[in-house]
Amino acid sequence: HALGGFTVASARALAQRPELFARPGAGAALPPGVWFSYLALWFLCDPMFPQLFQRFFAARDEVALRRTMLLYPLVTGVLFFLPVAVGVMGRLVVPGLEGAAADKVLPMVVARLLPPWVGALALVGVLAALMSTMDSQLLTLSSMVVRDGAALAGDGRAQRLLRPRVVLAALAGAGLALALRPWAPILEIATETFTGLAVLFPVTLAMLYWPRTSPGAGFASVVAGEALVALYHFRLLPTFGLLPVVPVVGAATLVLVAGTLLAPARGREPLARPGRRAVAWLLVFAGLFALGHDFWNWGRVGPLWLGLPAWLWYFFALNLVMFGLFLMLARGREAARLPDEPRAR
Repeated sequence: HALGGFTVASARALAQRPELFARPGAGAALPPGVWFSYLALWFLCDPMFPQLFQRFFAARDEVALRRTMLLYPLVTGVLFFLPVAVGVMGRLVVPGLEGAAADKVLPMVVARLLPPWVGALALVGVLAALMSTMDSQLLTLSSMVVRDGAALAGDGRAQRLLRPRVVLAALAGAGLALALRPWAPILEIATETFTGLAVLFPVTLAMLYWPRTSPGAGFASVVAGEALVALYHFRLLPTFGLLPVVPVVGAATLVLVAGTLLAPARGREPLARPGRRAVAWLLVFAGLFALGHDFWNWGRVGPLWLGLPAWLWYFFALNLVMFGLFLMLARGREAARLPDEPRAR
């Protein structure tokens, strides 16, 4: 409203920086290889968030989990758009922000355009959302350190050092130190963090479906992948026009497969057995993933519909398609349930 309305603000931003309304974007930040890498990164890392595992266990029943799955594409389609829009239109209010300074665009815009009480309310809302995520992460990480660390330590003295409150305070202090002195913009830090989580994807998938997977092979895969993440952090390896997640997860997968073939596990049953229906759904979602790489739209700015470029509406449509597919998947799962099968709790 302060900028003249959404469509007016979009038109002004387009006139000033048209590259922000097309890919590869300002500074050619999103060439096709990087675009593909980000879509792959989100697919690989999102299921590996440990705090999500813990939240799933808190679900009342399978119906609650199914409802979460159905709403996910609709909610994230809106939520992911908002910070990008703030960044694009924020240039109309605070031009020239680059690097880590650009992370402050929201409070700077709020301070300049809104009354103080509205700005305070907006920042409290941001803090509340951040605290929700941070609470989950600290709870999950402290549980992992205390339970697994105490089991590995063995003796009583080491176990006493791993008291929940001490571990929680240490983890929170480490997070505060990183926040006070960030080494890069938030996007770069998050990308590197998510890459470290994506390393866990191959071993998690193999643990579910490949009974020959051995603990040694899984451990070697994680160590090799995280070592590569560290090497990429110091820019000691080439990226080949991609984000590090692609070569890192590829190398972790190779180590896992090689280790399993050389020293397979014996007598372990898989936790899941995918059938033909699962394979069919895999192909369907692989096709949806492919549609997300609309390289035919690269370099196109217009036309604008309601202040947004046409290719962005294409992605909103893909969100609706994903919602429809999840709905079909959920109904098929419910129909496939045996009459006497108990509801999962």
